[in-house]
Amino acid sequence: MRDFMEQYGHGLPEPIEDWTVVFDPTTTKTFEPDAQWVNWFHPSEYLLHAPKLTAYPDVPPIIDRILESICVNDQQIKEHFLNWLACLVQSRKKLMTGWVFHGVQGTGKGALFSEVLRPILGHDNATSWGTKEFDDGFNEKLQRTSLLWLDEFKAGSARNVDAMMSKLKHLVTEPTLAIRAMRTDTYEKPSYTNVIIASNFPDPIQLEENDRRWNVAPAQERRLVLSTKQIEQLRDEVWLFASYLMHRKADFDKAKTVLHNHAREEMIGASMSSTERFFAALRKGELDWFAAELQPDKKLVTDVIQYQKYERAVLSWINDRLVRQDDQPMYITKDELNGVFNYLTGQNPHSAKFGRMCKIYRVHFTKCQFADRDIPAGLATPIHWQTQNLEWLKEARAAVANEAEHKPKARIATRR
Repeated sequence: MRDFMEQYGHGLPEPIEDWTVVFDPTTTKTFEPDAQWVNWFHPSEYLLHAPKLTAYPDVPPIIDRILESICVNDQQIKEHFLNWLACLVQSRKKLMTGWVFHGVQGTGKGALFSEVLRPILGHDNATSWGTKEFDDGFNEKLQRTSLLWLDEFKAGSARNVDAMMSKLKHLVTEPTLAIRAMRTDTYEKPSYTNVIIASNFPDPIQLEENDRRWNVAPAQERRLVLSTKQIEQLRDEVWLFASYLMHRKADFDKAKTVLHNHAREEMIGASMSSTERFFAALRKGELDWFAAELQPDKKLVTDVIQYQKYERAVLSWINDRLVRQDDQPMYITKDELNGVFNYLTGQNPHSAKFGRMCKIYRVHFTKCQFADRDIPAGLATPIHWQTQNLEWLKEARAAVANEAEHKPKARIATRR
């Protein structure tokens, strides 16, 4: 270098110092010259000044209307989401859980992000992507993102749904992220990204039975109409909402825990195959799920023989449940379980194959002798029926059972 510069009549240039460049949204510091440190995160005016304001006591009215809309007036969901937002705004840390909001168009999802959350967190720190952008191989922007808003998202339209869901899981929970940028090798960076999915599709993502990452709000079927004046008022409320979130008591343990509600269970069920749903209902003891296909009008039944096996077995289970204590298991034979499986899933595996399926789905059998002579001795599995809707079960049984089948009767089994 020295020889080259002297050849052209110049001395060595001043040295260029090495500085550390990071993205750390957990601090509002952006520049420390003594430490030669620069932070890519630039806090918004709301993050800088809202802590100094007098605490606003409640959610402002127009923002509250939007939250009521996307949470479908579910106060438990709304409070859980507000706590999650308070944790995000106060700390900008990864909270290990994400949110799914879905329903018809025009419910306020887009306004919440563009008019409220993005200004509070900072325009450069909140990113909005669709399914195509998220499915793309390049994710350099995520190394500088506190909130990823997945708009009109549908995992099922991805090139590889399983890979898409694995990518989402990693983004929600893992502390680091493999960054892929154009014309460079992959490198790892700390990840501070939190994820909210907003979709008009009924099945934006596929949830596993043991999922621990996603909160799911009920589907909103009604549009939210805001006037021009209310939109202007909404923008005026952002400072108040920032103050509310910044001063609200934040429970980080609660924010890291998903809320187990009916909407979430429905999405989990919709994500399952018929086989997965069958065995999930069996393991959980959801007798009302098995009884839902009882048909009072036999003219609606297409496969009479398979239906009779199903009806006979389920009526026997209902009669047993009506007289059995909650903590007492009922033993179900492998053959009757196979018959119910055949009818509810449309599959007809032979006994050996069904036995292998049961092992895969953690249903195990033992040899039993039954006091009822109508039930032959053989392999059976213990089930704890958990249903609390006993009146509905009685009505379902009464609609299809004959007089002899109306009498509740406990099934007594002896393990051999």
